[in-house]
Amino acid sequence: MTHFFQPLDLTVNGEAKQFMKDQFTNWYSAEIQKQMQSGMTTDEIEVDLRLSVLKPLHARWMVSLYNHLTNREGKGYVTKGWEKAGVAGVVNSETALHPEDPFEEIDNVLDL
Repeated sequence: MTHFFQPLDLTVNGEAKQFMKDQFTNWYSAEIQKQMQSGMTTDEIEVDLRLSVLKPLHARWMVSLYNHLTNREGKGYVTKGWEKAGVAGVVNSETALHPEDPFEEIDNVLDL
């Protein structure tokens, strides 16, 4: 089914990965800043990376990612993916997608 999801591979997945990395980086930096502002030295700073801390944060970041990808800018990434994959016309109903069976000639290959 990869060929159906390729538009996401071309633009959206990269944007999503970068968005999530930025969310983590901003959170991690803020945690360090809070500890430094409270008077801790760099040797004393520890950021809690337990799953019980990260899972709720990740859930919030996923909601933020959804909001990002469904706003005007995010929709642009989705559209670019469909255009780069060459299937934007199909999505916009300008072109019919003809079903192709990639295994149509498998009998010849397997000598069946």
